Amino acid sequence: MNSSIVMSSKTDYKAFLKVMQIIDKQAAPAYAAETLNQTADSVTRQQERNIRKRMIVRSKYTINSTMMAGAKPYRALNKARGRDINRMFSRSGSVSPYLWMQDLQGNKDFIEKGLFGGAVPIPLLKVRISKSKKKSIAKKYRLGPLDRLSSGEFKNDQFIGRPRGGGAKGLYQRIGDKDVMLRNLESKQIRIKDTNFHEDAVKRRATASLIYARFKRSSIRELKRKGVI
Repeated sequence: MNSSIVMSSKTDYKAFLKVMQIIDKQAAPAYAAETLNQTADSVTRQQERNIRKRMIVRSKYTINSTMMAGAKPYRALNKARGRDINRMFSRSGSVSPYLWMQDLQGNKDFIEKGLFGGAVPIPLLKVRISKSKKKSIAKKYRLGPLDRLSSGEFKNDQFIGRPRGGGAKGLYQRIGDKDVMLRNLESKQIRIKDTNFHEDAVKRRATASLIYARFKRSSIRELKRKGVI
């Protein structure tokens, strides 16, 4: 998913663009492309800051996923291309399948319904590398390796259900003479609060006035460099 950023007609950039096209017709599309890429780049950096500030980041992938979709200059996938300014665009966002749950519009909570045995597998501190919520889950206890358990293919001493003697439903592992719960499977759904990491970045870094300022600055700089003005 991504957010396409376009120059707004609310500014007077169109009038300025006409002047640029008269003075330097061949280079005007380059100014527009640079403006779009600078804007998307700025939005990408801001959303990364928002993610670090508003979420617990446990994996490098979380931040790197925004870089993959960010409109960095000269990246073939994201660079504003062509000479038709009206068809140019640049992207900022994330290719992560889970980050967008954190950025739903309208400030509505996202409800994730249980898919793993009808419940949401909430990990406990026991499956983390350390006893800190900021640390990642031990690789052998992540959902990928454990997915087969939902279809009854139990591995070694792990099982889904309730321990002997009663207790909460969950994913358990027999350790010594105890059944240790690794993931709680009691909840049928959870709510994920909207952090607006991307939406707020667009509102802050892709305003009409900022886009126009970037376009004007880029154009004047190049024209001065060429001795046109």
